Amino acid sequence: MRTMPLPLKPYWRSAVVLFGCVLVLYLIYASWRQFYPVSAAAGWKVQVYRDDIAMVSALALDGRGGLYVSQEISGGKGKILRLAADGSVSEALTGLSKPDGQVMFRGGLVTGQEGGALPVLWLRDGKAEALFEGNNVEGIATDGQLLYAIEDARPGRLLRFAPDSGELAVLRAGLDDGEGLGLCADGRLFYTEKRKGWVKQWQADGPDVL
Repeated sequence: MRTMPLPLKPYWRSAVVLFGCVLVLYLIYASWRQFYPVSAAAGWKVQVYRDDIAMVSALALDGRGGLYVSQEISGGKGKILRLAADGSVSEALTGLSKPDGQVMFRGGLVTGQEGGALPVLWLRDGKAEALFEGNNVEGIATDGQLLYAIEDARPGRLLRFAPDSGELAVLRAGLDDGEGLGLCADGRLFYTEKRKGWVKQWQADGPDVL
């Protein structure tokens, strides 16, 4: 004789869904917790500068003794704070979605947003100007003339933007979760792909160097 499984009652279905959500959150927390607390390598020291700002993601020195700090909160609740040399804190820019990646550029601050297809913004003289749109922009760098950005997406892109002409060039496409980039004084450009676990040097001609 074949028996039919009894359907779950509504409150049991809710309990199962809730348990599944809690389990997923726990697994995410457990995987992240291995990086906390921060520790210094041999020969280096680390100290706590501020511990009262939530969801800090990116930092940029403003050249006047102040520090810009991004709060990587989604849904238009992200902010850029400015920590002055005297310890005071003010809101420099609000209404952002996961602001991440910051660099000082021509007297202002350029910041990306990792919350989807959103503009990269240039904050100067108290006003924000949209430069170009990216998808989950994670890292930003500059040589003083051009801006470089990388997308934390699958597929993601490595971008170059010329503010004077407004030209946006795609240097690399099809990246697997681009995480950060760095520009050396001699012009060499390095970028990372998080899921691949590697750092590459971009090449204008030929394949990039691992």
